[in-house]
Amino acid sequence: MPTFPSNNRAGFTLLEILIALIILMVGMMALLSAATNAVILNLDNLLRDEAVQCADAKMREVKGNKAATLSLPFQNLSVTSTRISKLRSKSVPYTITLSFSPAGGNANLLQILVAWNYKGKNKQYELSTLKTY
Repeated sequence: MPTFPSNNRAGFTLLEILIALIILMVGMMALLSAATNAVILNLDNLLRDEAVQCADAKMREVKGNKAATLSLPFQNLSVTSTRISKLRSKSVPYTITLSFSPAGGNANLLQILVAWNYKGKNKQYELSTLKTY
């Protein structure tokens, strides 16, 4: 009849497996957190890119207007408009404020401020230029 040694150490104990699972779970939680932060930052960058495009389009529109818009000295003037953009099935309203003000001498300051609110956070992007007359 075969005899088996009493000190059989082959295989893993239950405690070793539980410790390995805990270490694996901590690593997976860290990866999940990193992935969530990457998605949030990516969406924030998409919203900022959309704001830059809004400001750039408004600046091209104003500069393309060959009327007396930029060729005369202005007193303080401000115009506000709204644009709604759809990103990842969410509607995000952008408020675009265009303002002219004298900058001294024979120059006007043209400022475009794009503001938006997403998940309770107010953000803004500003584009400015000087125009001489």
